[in-house]
Amino acid sequence: MSTKRIKNVFAVVRRLSLASTVTVAMVASAGAALATDKAVTVSVGVGCAEELGKYCTGKKSQAGIDCLEAKRVKLSAICHAALDNKPVTVATACAKEVNKYCTDKKYQQVGGLWYCLKDNRAKLSAVCTIVVDENGGGGI
Repeated sequence: MSTKRIKNVFAVVRRLSLASTVTVAMVASAGAALATDKAVTVSVGVGCAEELGKYCTGKKSQAGIDCLEAKRVKLSAICHAALDNKPVTVATACAKEVNKYCTDKKYQQVGGLWYCLKDNRAKLSAVCTIVVDENGGGGI
């Protein structure tokens, strides 16, 4: 993996606030996944489900979107991407899951991220599941 690619991976990890628990090996594993994963566009209903429930309860369709736009500074990266109709990668869509379930030493190898996501599939968020599925489950 190139130095530029490694720096980009570290930047992503820092942005996702995972640097405190993700080891260097996990970053390298995530970098390998980043090199091949395809970004996927998710709907506002899926990408912003948590925020809709938290900030815009009961608001549907355009009223829900307008409400989310008004709360934009409080929204997650995934919700921002959904509102802007921009695709998200596995690294972004599954950041919480990686931080919560994938710090075990057995996942700290090349390809370990995909094995972790597969092992914890039942616990993945809807967004993470969609993006992983669109990427063929990481070839597993």
